[in-house]
Amino acid sequence: MYVLAHYDWYGSVEELDNIALRLKEMFDGSKGVKFLGRFGPQNRKFHWTHFYMAKDLVTWVTEYENADWSWFNYDRKVHGHEILEYYIDA
Repeated sequence: MYVLAHYDWYGSVEELDNIALRLKEMFDGSKGVKFLGRFGPQNRKFHWTHFYMAKDLVTWVTEYENADWSWFNYDRKVHGHEILEYYIDA
């Protein structure tokens, strides 16, 4: 399955790049989840989208909840509205 995380970003490019590197390190070592990268959607209201590939929804939720997020300083002024979309193999 694929997971798309759409979000708005008002921080620096350096911070944004660092987040992508940390996500890659964090999920590429996990069991069943891979961070595919950051993309700029052309037909959505969001600034950026992170793409993930997961074995299934249970694996995604488990790995996401068990990940070490202590490095991420969530500031609504910088990292605005975010939604997740889930796509399963048909």
